[in-house]
Amino acid sequence: MQPGIPPDTLIETLSILSILVTHFPTYVSSLSLSPPPIQTITPLLTHTRPAVRKRAIVTLSHFVPLSAPELSGQLLSTVVIPNLQISAPIEKQRTTVNLVAAIARASPQRLASGLGAIVPGILSVVDQDDEELRLPLFWPLLYRLRQNTSSSTL
Repeated sequence: MQPGIPPDTLIETLSILSILVTHFPTYVSSLSLSPPPIQTITPLLTHTRPAVRKRAIVTLSHFVPLSAPELSGQLLSTVVIPNLQISAPIEKQRTTVNLVAAIARASPQRLASGLGAIVPGILSVVDQDDEELRLPLFWPLLYRLRQNTSSSTL
């Protein structure tokens, strides 16, 4: 994405991409896009506007399951794992926790290669006194609990 694009345009563009990839996953995954969407969207995780970062997280979580495993591995090693370190800026930690939660909901198997570093990183983040860091970690747990409760009552 080009610098200088208005945040509202970025948000709308990311929303459109999310809609397209959600409704046409087979078609989108068959496209040979250069650079790959993950590489294009990842820099938006550091955008100054939180709404752009949140939309980038959602859009990335839609593209991760359709991307080559090497690309999701690269996302883990260059963005997720470094930003779960206690020394990372708090805003990057918050964004990364939300990204991990979104990927965990969309395609948890894509996190498998980095679990050895992700789990300790998440645990160190949970120890911090910051509700914005903790809350996203509980959504996947609540989602799974709700699924298990619904299926056991059938």
